[in-house]
Amino acid sequence: REGCNDALRLEAAARSDPRSARYGAFLSAREALAACAPAEEDVEATVEWLASHGIHAEHRGAFVRAVAPRATLAAAFPGSFVSADNGRDPRCPVPPLEAVAFAASPTLCGPEPAVGRADALVTSSMTSPPPSDMGEVTPDVLRSLYGLPPPKGNRSGSMACAEWEGQAFSAKALSKFEERYSLPPQALRNITGEGLLPGTEANLDVQYIIATAPGVPCDFWQEPSRKGFDLIEWITSAQARQEQPLVWSVSYGESMQDRDVKYVRQLDAEFAKLALAGTTIVFASGDAGAYSRQDTPKGKMQPGFPAGCPSVLTVGATTYWANGTEDSAIDWSGGGFTFSEYFTREADAPWQNDAVQAYLAEVDASGLPPNNTWDPAGVGFPDVAAVGTDYMVTSALGFEKKVSGTSASTPVWAGVIALLNDERLARGMPPIGAAAPWLYAHTDALKDIVLGRNNNDGMTAHTGGGYVAAAGWDPTTGFGAPLYGKLLAAALKDGKKALANANAATKNELSLRKRRGRELLRPLLGRRYALPQHVPSGARAASNVQRQHVAVRACGVNYHAHPQPRQPFLKEVRIREHLAALGVKRESQRYGTDASGSGTVASSPPSSDGTRASFSAPTAASSAHSKAPPSRLAKT
Repeated sequence: REGCNDALRLEAAARSDPRSARYGAFLSAREALAACAPAEEDVEATVEWLASHGIHAEHRGAFVRAVAPRATLAAAFPGSFVSADNGRDPRCPVPPLEAVAFAASPTLCGPEPAVGRADALVTSSMTSPPPSDMGEVTPDVLRSLYGLPPPKGNRSGSMACAEWEGQAFSAKALSKFEERYSLPPQALRNITGEGLLPGTEANLDVQYIIATAPGVPCDFWQEPSRKGFDLIEWITSAQARQEQPLVWSVSYGESMQDRDVKYVRQLDAEFAKLALAGTTIVFASGDAGAYSRQDTPKGKMQPGFPAGCPSVLTVGATTYWANGTEDSAIDWSGGGFTFSEYFTREADAPWQNDAVQAYLAEVDASGLPPNNTWDPAGVGFPDVAAVGTDYMVTSALGFEKKVSGTSASTPVWAGVIALLNDERLARGMPPIGAAAPWLYAHTDALKDIVLGRNNNDGMTAHTGGGYVAAAGWDPTTGFGAPLYGKLLAAALKDGKKALANANAATKNELSLRKRRGRELLRPLLGRRYALPQHVPSGARAASNVQRQHVAVRACGVNYHAHPQPRQPFLKEVRIREHLAALGVKRESQRYGTDASGSGTVASSPPSSDGTRASFSAPTAASSAHSKAPPSRLAKT
């Protein structure tokens, strides 16, 4: 479904871009998940093929998850899952079915787990810049530096953190952190999965997303298998959640070159489905400079994944100095360009094309790596940045630890988006959605960082180093750090347009349903009908009014057919029998969608005599007509 995924990616961006006519007209989570869904027959064929080889499988969104002992898999895929070095194949074998695009496994295939900063960078271990030159970052510093609003106990919206490597957070550490920095007491709303032990990474993420956006309900997801960087497990779980967080903060990643192109592009399409429903996904750009997560250069840059995906917001890191200023990138801030076989700016991220082209035109060769190590046509990242040095993280015992990394700047930006969502939702406006296209339209609301180079303390010097920071966008800090006051003003201004577009989209949808409803009602108009004999006498007397309204619920909307004055109406033929001939059934008097999702159910407003007409269009899942008391028969 690659062609569909391409359209999906651009559509999600358009609904988050204030320059688009569809800005703010997000879909429901269910509608977004159905976009580009695989055909049922393809899913069935895949599950049946796996079952024929003794492999249990279950369908999750665009994926089929298969679980079996290694011996069973080896029998189904002879000669696979063999590697001289670590017992892991770089590519998983694919069932011989046309519908299956790729296979992936965090334990049998792909690179060794190389995720996140679970061993989060500690300032004392860094060689550049000297620790004595840097200041400590606390919630108060963030509020002062970025103009964040004061703490507030209850806010609307929602946000979440995702963790791997068995990382769990400490509720006790969170409580001590909130007490230390005078934050409103706040526990997590939902916790999914089971971590091994509380870790620095998880505590950092939770403490500073809440410190940035106190009062916004926060969820926590931890990878249940604890065996690898299983993005499919996370994204399918995120898509299926009943309470969908509007912002996700993810401080993990790996090298894009170690993953199959189809896998990378499909995962980005899954991110786009969340964006299509108004969700923002924020990823860290990585902590190894321009070479992403590679400790030893391979002759080419190794862009991060999912940091380089166009459907997410990617965050780099800046330095917070002891004098209270933030004016330069930190040298290990990840950033660069994807290779064209994965993504191109022109096709996959057109909103950033002008900004990136301006950077490439401004910076000469001395400020870039050698031409043969990177692809100037690829998608550039990060999009933005925030301070990433010396965050004061509280442990369960109450001790503080200095932690640095894009893992620190990422939850800050996630919190900023959550605050903007809170302000818009309080005014009835849609959320931000995919934040990157929106931010590229409001670069004046960001603090430009023009100093620094992401050469990771000279690690890449022998290949020409990393990318230099410059005015405007650059592959080290993106467009820079947040200026909350300006971001809020832009969010509320655009929110008015988003609300108008969302209302217009709803109106257009209702208009479409109305046209469909008229087709259903056409056989009723202008005919003469007889009232059922068991309609109460009061209702029968009311039917003598010359201008009658027949309200029928069809295709999700109430419609009122108005016959001409003095035209006899509701005589000779029983409405119930006529509607039954049309295939319309009566249902309980509810408005909306039934619990099974099998059809639209609703009731019309009561008439002057207190009776109602209640019907729904039949669906494939419709069962035999249920009987109702005589008072629920179609009647004015």
